Amino acid sequence: MKSIISTEGRTFIYPWTESVTEDWSPESGLYELRDLEPGELAEWLWVPGAYVQISAFRELLAHGNIRKAAGFLQSLVAQHPEVEEQIRVQYKGFEMLFDNPVENFPGSFSDMDRSKIEVIQ
Repeated sequence: MKSIISTEGRTFIYPWTESVTEDWSPESGLYELRDLEPGELAEWLWVPGAYVQISAFRELLAHGNIRKAAGFLQSLVAQHPEVEEQIRVQYKGFEMLFDNPVENFPGSFSDMDRSKIEVIQ
């Protein structure tokens, strides 16, 4: 897996033509991660399970869409409240994405502080 944080603390943002986890390609759903709404992603990725969901979550973060990543996590919980605790455990360290309105997070790297990101071409 490629790094999304540099040693200098800058965040790397990757283009949608490149999979950071190497689990995805344009043919295997990378563009669907980009194009589907968070609730649709949660529904689509429920059956494949936790490994695929976590990989998708990492891709969303690495491509600079923190808002969609938060919406995805919140949708997983909304669609499957009976396993909320297990979902939260899988994403330990990202509690703020569950507990805050998605509008509080950047929707793309263009919404971020440019001094703290590096866009990979």
